[in-house]
Amino acid sequence: MRRMPRRSWAIGCLTLSVVVALAACGGSSTSAPTGAAPSANATGRGTPGAVTNPTPTTDPPPFARTINGEVAYAGTRLGAHKIVITASLVGAQGTAYTAAVTRPGKYSLTGVADGIYAVLAFIDLGDDLGTALPSEPQGVFGSTVDGKPSPVVIKDGNAPTGINITIVDR
Repeated sequence: MRRMPRRSWAIGCLTLSVVVALAACGGSSTSAPTGAAPSANATGRGTPGAVTNPTPTTDPPPFARTINGEVAYAGTRLGAHKIVITASLVGAQGTAYTAAVTRPGKYSLTGVADGIYAVLAFIDLGDDLGTALPSEPQGVFGSTVDGKPSPVVIKDGNAPTGINITIVDR
């Protein structure tokens, strides 16, 4: 068997190497990159050296399943405490998603599943990253006249942007 030189191709930070060898009987074979499957011909057998491309997966677009916005606070109780932002499923117990920031400004809750959420922000005076206490400064997204938060709906992975919250002292 006569060996041919190794050939390499760089694709981004991945390098594929293919070694071509000629068999003593005049036939040829090509090794495919590790993990690649040979393609099937009309007889159902693999064709040497041919590689099938796996079915591409569809990733969600950037920022899909993300609730984001800004938190505002003009009070005096922040100090070294964190601001905790939570998104809770409406009608369900417990907090579904939580983020903490050290100062007012932008926030993001990522990986949020489809559903209807109430979004709340509060200054964690107890420094326990737990649920908001009645005495802690807090605010909800889209508070209406009745004091209830406006629902934030995520459907098919798409979340609205600009879920802004103003925290007020209590």
